[in-house]
Amino acid sequence: TVLFSCHFLEKSMDKQAIKKVLHRLYPDKNDKKVFIVSGAPGSGKSTYVQKTRNADDLVVDMDLIAAALKGTPERHPQYRPVMDAALSAREAIYSTIERRKGEWKTAFVITSSPDASRVAALAKRLNAEIVEMDTQKDECVKRILEDDSRNDAKKDVALVEAWFSRK
Repeated sequence: TVLFSCHFLEKSMDKQAIKKVLHRLYPDKNDKKVFIVSGAPGSGKSTYVQKTRNADDLVVDMDLIAAALKGTPERHPQYRPVMDAALSAREAIYSTIERRKGEWKTAFVITSSPDASRVAALAKRLNAEIVEMDTQKDECVKRILEDDSRNDAKKDVALVEAWFSRK
């Protein structure tokens, strides 16, 4: 069928149009872009992704995965009860991104890991570009303390301390 279609297209369309149709049938995996958005809690990672993403893009965010598994609309849920399942789900999504499967064009992976080598290893695995949020420590803490959706602001402030002590 594809050979017939290509033959038909060759007679009725120019080469540029043929390339567009073939690309739609067999998209190039290299067309998919992946960004790892890294930063301390409260640095604006989720806000950056929400302002940058398109409707059909993938967003990998442990807060959203945990909330979905718990069946809650909470923006920053407690992970402990669903941590193993959330990690397994995230790994499955990473595998999908790694293979460039699906109709998405861009994937955003949000991480607060203070371990730069882990972030770099993930970027290498996913063939991704790292976007590091450049938000000052005091601003991160202020945002956390003003954010009513955070169930454990004290824990999140401690994570900010860990993030900034890594350097």
